[in-house]
Amino acid sequence: MWPIAFQLIKTALVGVVAVGVAFYIYSRQNCIDESPLRADERRRRSLQGEKSPELRKVIIDKLNSGTYDCNICLEEISRNDEIVSCKKCYTINHLRCIKSHCESSGGSGRSPHCPSCRKSIDYELQYYCFCGSNFNPMPIEGVTPHCCLSRCTNRNCRLQCHPGPCAERYREN
Repeated sequence: MWPIAFQLIKTALVGVVAVGVAFYIYSRQNCIDESPLRADERRRRSLQGEKSPELRKVIIDKLNSGTYDCNICLEEISRNDEIVSCKKCYTINHLRCIKSHCESSGGSGRSPHCPSCRKSIDYELQYYCFCGSNFNPMPIEGVTPHCCLSRCTNRNCRLQCHPGPCAERYREN
């Protein structure tokens, strides 16, 4: 009886170890063990081409689903939160978080910088819609959070107010 029970236990242990090794290899290849913040940051950097419609779509999808996280406090950004979007890397943070971040870095004698791209913050830290035409915009049902109904203020953009990079106009020949 012992030899059969021993064989079953040995087979079970080998199976458990094999599944563990397979999961480890799978998770390393698919970045499962990374935090969502690091994965989001890598995706943002890979899509960060200045004219990237993919980056704009990722940001819009995350804002609409309520899954966009502030990179400073790591809490979700809701449609009622006051936010600021970096003009260089398009990262969105809570206004209160970016203000406290700037105050803490301002005491070190250097200019405040975006916590994501590390570029200098040379824009107003006030709550505007993404295109900058509406101060303290109210949420509009059916519209991407923090957007207004105006056309983007970038004269080369052909879109309504939006997060992320602008879409250039197509040249007509």
